[in-house]
Amino acid sequence: MNCYVLSCLSERSLCLAESVQDRTHSEIHFAGVDTHAVTGSDLTGRAETDGFLLHREDIHTLLDTLRLNKTPKIILMISDDEHKNLTDAVRAAEHFDSCGDVQIYTYTSAPESEALIDNLNIRNYRHHLHPPKIRRVLPERDAIYRDLAAHSPFENAKTLYKERWIDLVIIGLGDFGRMYLSTMLWFCQMERYYLRINIFDRSPDAEERFYARCPGIAERGSNPRMGEDYYDLHFHPGLDPDHASFFHKLAELPEASLVFIDLGSDSADISAALSLRSFYSGQQLDRGIFVSHDRDTVPVPRIQTVVRNDEQAQLVDYDTLSNFRGQYYRIETIGKNRDMYDMERLLHDPLEEEARRLHCQVGEEKTFEMYEYFRRSSMATALHLPYRRKLTSSEAEAAVTEHRRWCAYMRSVEGYRYGTSRDDLAKRHPSLTSYANLSTPEQEKDSRLNPASEPEDHQEI
Repeated sequence: MNCYVLSCLSERSLCLAESVQDRTHSEIHFAGVDTHAVTGSDLTGRAETDGFLLHREDIHTLLDTLRLNKTPKIILMISDDEHKNLTDAVRAAEHFDSCGDVQIYTYTSAPESEALIDNLNIRNYRHHLHPPKIRRVLPERDAIYRDLAAHSPFENAKTLYKERWIDLVIIGLGDFGRMYLSTMLWFCQMERYYLRINIFDRSPDAEERFYARCPGIAERGSNPRMGEDYYDLHFHPGLDPDHASFFHKLAELPEASLVFIDLGSDSADISAALSLRSFYSGQQLDRGIFVSHDRDTVPVPRIQTVVRNDEQAQLVDYDTLSNFRGQYYRIETIGKNRDMYDMERLLHDPLEEEARRLHCQVGEEKTFEMYEYFRRSSMATALHLPYRRKLTSSEAEAAVTEHRRWCAYMRSVEGYRYGTSRDDLAKRHPSLTSYANLSTPEQEKDSRLNPASEPEDHQEI
């Protein structure tokens, strides 16, 4: 028997509860529910029909009540207030500090959340034999990783003068758009492949805000250097699909391989996706390319848009939506609530298990559990590794590719810059240079195709 405790009743938390497979051997509790509230009537009706237990008490009062219940507990802090999720998780962790059968998941991307949770884990592992498991959940990142595991962007690359180019267009830097941009910068690093990204955002300071988070990307620049990460970024602020100037600028760009849309609302994202499919279809006709747009046609470019509402996504997704002529738009959606908030995926993530295996080749398992830095880094390695093995022709080439990927990852995700000596608080690293400049021991680490988090990281701990 498992006991699930969710901090509130919402569409997201209800999706998590409804995805529990073994409900006959589970208790599922929701805290802070006003069963008489009109605005929550649809959700409470669904929850009561499913036999979930609804409580007026807040999450901490409810946990106090359930503390005497000895069944394993899975606690999820999933309100719309990310800072509250963090403080609730910290308080719950202190409440169950020596309970190894308790797992606490908090949905927060607050800047201070990683450090606070890491410190809780460090303290618990040092002072308790069986500490609770505490994790921060980033559903947008996890959804992007699942998509990349299933769909290779390298297959969409175009051949230009014996070079393979991935031309990516990102429209909107919302939570999904920012995560997609930072992920693609490192994921698309591969020998003989080149990455060019055009980014459109309504905000006039989108470029400044991005480089403030990733100064190493600005420092690296777009000049190709052998054995180092490469990307060609172009920001187009103040433009979106509601303006004619947006399409004029789009027409000046190279043909896109992939288009990703995150304008902040399902309706805006769907509308933009349909307009862009029409735009690119028109471009093909202007070049003398006729496309039938039937159910079996593979569209160019691949267009992916964020749609959170499950019903809307089902109406739009890929082989569903067509015009009055029966021509299919071939729009792919990402971010559906039932995909983003799935209990089985949360608790049993195969990518995390592979990341743990890779991490344990060079370090202790407890450091994987204690520090998000190592989990995040090893998950990136595990995601990229199958493509690297498939697309590189030798161990030497694979080693260079791994170094390129690691450099881009450290700059785009961790926010590091080059430094003559390593300082993790200052986010400086001397290995952020070309592969040829590395010492022989450093090159050997890449040749072993080990995780992006390097062996000395673990030795230091």
